[in-house]
Amino acid sequence: MTDTLREIGNIQDSSQGRVTSCLLLPGDDGCITVADDKSLRIWLRREGTSQFWPSVCQYLPSAGTSLYLDNSGEHLLVGTDDGSAYRYEVQQDYNALILQRRFVAHTCAISKISSDLMTVYDKKRSRAVELNKGTDLNKSLVITVGAKDKSVFWFNASDGEKLGVCSSLPDNCTAMAIDVKARSLFLGLNNGMIYQIVLDQLDARKSKLSSKWVAHDKMMVNSLSWCPKTESLISATSENWSSDGGEIKVWFIGGGQGKKINFCAHPAKQQIVSTEMYEIGNKFGLISINQYGKVGKFEWEQKREISDSPAWTEADSCQMCAWPFLWNVAVCWERKTIGRRQHHCRACGSAICANCWNTDKKKIPNLGFENGVNLCKKCNPVKRNEFGNQVSGGDNPQMFGQTIIEEDGDLEQKNNTLKGYNCGESVFKEFQLGSNSAILSSKIDFGKKWLIVSLNDCSVRIYDLSEVL
Repeated sequence: MTDTLREIGNIQDSSQGRVTSCLLLPGDDGCITVADDKSLRIWLRREGTSQFWPSVCQYLPSAGTSLYLDNSGEHLLVGTDDGSAYRYEVQQDYNALILQRRFVAHTCAISKISSDLMTVYDKKRSRAVELNKGTDLNKSLVITVGAKDKSVFWFNASDGEKLGVCSSLPDNCTAMAIDVKARSLFLGLNNGMIYQIVLDQLDARKSKLSSKWVAHDKMMVNSLSWCPKTESLISATSENWSSDGGEIKVWFIGGGQGKKINFCAHPAKQQIVSTEMYEIGNKFGLISINQYGKVGKFEWEQKREISDSPAWTEADSCQMCAWPFLWNVAVCWERKTIGRRQHHCRACGSAICANCWNTDKKKIPNLGFENGVNLCKKCNPVKRNEFGNQVSGGDNPQMFGQTIIEEDGDLEQKNNTLKGYNCGESVFKEFQLGSNSAILSSKIDFGKKWLIVSLNDCSVRIYDLSEVL
């Protein structure tokens, strides 16, 4: 049974329309939102209750689409529907927002906005000023992504000067993450590719395309995030190329020697809104959230090997029963039979017909499959009762001559001797948010162990992640 997360806050104000982006305030119990009615609001929690009241409400020239708040909680960036971006100074008591700079960016809506500001939070204002005195806005950047113009801009955070642009992307950018230390931008595209652009540490006018690769085969990159502690990039899409479910990939870029881990856990064709990775002791952890409120937690030991699924074998006939596939016309004609569709075992990669896979799908955590997937009857032997009858559904394979498992004897007679594939222990646990409305945006605060989401029903909800983290 899936556990439901405890709701600790709920903002209901239908007059503002849908909240397109939201984030939590550092330290204090509050959040910032932008909505369809062009409002920019700071909400603070009433002490001892789950209610929030608007401490600040300002109206933008056009509807806000994205938000960024630095770690200190002092610098707020807002991207809007008309392609402009704004930088605000947030007052310490959260009772005012002071506009500092407007950035003329795109001719379309801004889908993502971020910065390379390296600041820290402290409850004492004087100590926070001391800790962040090395922060120079003249040396910091504001980075914006256009929703439909296939371009990324970066500006001087202080005076608004446009320092660089990447306008040669082959498709629209749908996700962005930043490695602040290396000043590296990761851009996820609509066609499933990831582009890495490295900006010069001393002069942001100089940049280069460091690398590009196919992350998700022809599937839009829904989410990108960077984990500085593990120096890894996490990307996600709504469906893997074999339709086994939502796909999440962890790319260990810094010192990982190109290592990556694939996870397939959420239901297929449901957008993964966000992914965040963390490290605790000798374990890696990852939190994922899809658009229908499924919260997934992956946690595994660093020494555990989670391998890539094997390459799929191509054949003209089933590699278990030798039944010809549809395109094997000559053999079909010779045997006076109708060819079958080709399928593949997710564990061994063998080309098999529908009669030769076990209809009881099985998870393969050792390969990252946390949803049940198709396995052949060698990797997932058919279970039989004491009378020799098949326990689960599915037809027995009809044998056609030699098979690749002849060394094990006849499949039907020797089925009980097949050991099957070592699938491993699951590293995934699923939770559910208490709402049926689709999620538009989300953000996790690992310090507070809070999750904030904005929903299509015009509400904003905050959940306690204590039992997850």
